[in-house]
Amino acid sequence: MESLKQKSKKELLKELHELVSQERNLGLKVLAYLKEIKSRRLHQELGYSSLFVFCV
Repeated sequence: MESLKQKSKKELLKELHELVSQERNLGLKVLAYLKEIKSRRLHQELGYSSLFVFCV
C-alpha cells in the first residue's frame, strides 16, 4: 500500500470520499443482516438474550 504521505491532496481527499462511501454501503448491509437475524430470532437460538448481547 502506498504511503499516505506520498499521496497528493487531491488523491487523499478523493480516496477518503470513496472509502467513506464504501463504509456507508457496508454499514447498511450489516444493518439489514442484523434486522433479519432479529426477525428470525437467530440470536436467541444461539443462546443470546438480545440482539445487543449477540453483537457485543
